[in-house]
Amino acid sequence: MRRDPGREAGRGKRVHPNLRKYRLARVACQLREFRDGPRSPFGALVTLFYGPLFAVIGALNAALAKLPCIPAAASSALGAVLWVPQALHIAALGALCVPLKLALRL
Repeated sequence: MRRDPGREAGRGKRVHPNLRKYRLARVACQLREFRDGPRSPFGALVTLFYGPLFAVIGALNAALAKLPCIPAAASSALGAVLWVPQALHIAALGALCVPLKLALRL
């Protein structure tokens, strides 16, 4: 059976070749930006603040891909437990931004 070059591996949908090139170019651009580092102090601050959170999320995703399937209730409970630290982490930055926004508005 001939392989259709317009189909992605493992998927039944047909993908336009330009879309595939765009995706690869976008990933390459993001990797270059990551390698070069943040260009502003704010970018550095955001990277330092959110970097550990996304590192934990990435490590957990990699670990869960290797583990066997778990029941739906256990998966939901794990999601709820992991959502709490993520929400607290994001809420901390939001709590800092509200007073700053109000101060800059005056």
